[in-house]
Amino acid sequence: MSSCNVKPAVLQLISDPVVQKIASNLQKSPAQILLRWAVQQNIGVLPKSSNPKHIAENFDIFSFELTSEDMASLSNLDVQYHYCWNPQSVL
Repeated sequence: MSSCNVKPAVLQLISDPVVQKIASNLQKSPAQILLRWAVQQNIGVLPKSSNPKHIAENFDIFSFELTSEDMASLSNLDVQYHYCWNPQSVL
């Protein structure tokens, strides 16, 4: 079974100017913007962190909503990465 390393893809998305602008406008972190984008599409997210600040940010994605324009901008990002996880590495 193959596994994927999502870290490079996540770093690329977090530094994307579109994500950065939306995050700045909403005074949220880029990670919060990306998590909220997924949640608003009814995509389950399983954020992982041992950093207390990041854990708090992960819980705070329910305190705001992205506009339809923001959602469209994020959905139209041309990032050629596929996200997956290897359940065997979780064990």
